[in-house]
Amino acid sequence: MKTLKKILPISLALLTFLVFKKAQAAILPTSSPESWTLNQIPEVFNNFKSLLYGLGGGVAVLLLIYAGFTYVTAYGNEERATMAKKIIIWTIVGVVVIMCASIIISEITKIIS
Repeated sequence: MKTLKKILPISLALLTFLVFKKAQAAILPTSSPESWTLNQIPEVFNNFKSLLYGLGGGVAVLLLIYAGFTYVTAYGNEERATMAKKIIIWTIVGVVVIMCASIIISEITKIIS
């Protein structure tokens, strides 16, 4: 168990670093920074929107699965059932926020284009 406590933070830090490096590569244009123009700003916004949907949707699905499992295994424990309900509610709120952010990004892209 002590080994797991040592390995887990290092693994999470490495995973976070890799996710952010992949996210940066997915958002920015593929050409070199010296050749970037203002015409590529809508492309960056669309790439960000795609990344937002991918990461946010994936996290939402994982949270809903976790909350559902927690709710089903509560077995009459009101505290665990309430916690699962809160996770489900806040996950849905998060998905709505992601959708609103996507709409805002789309509108900004239309204005810039």
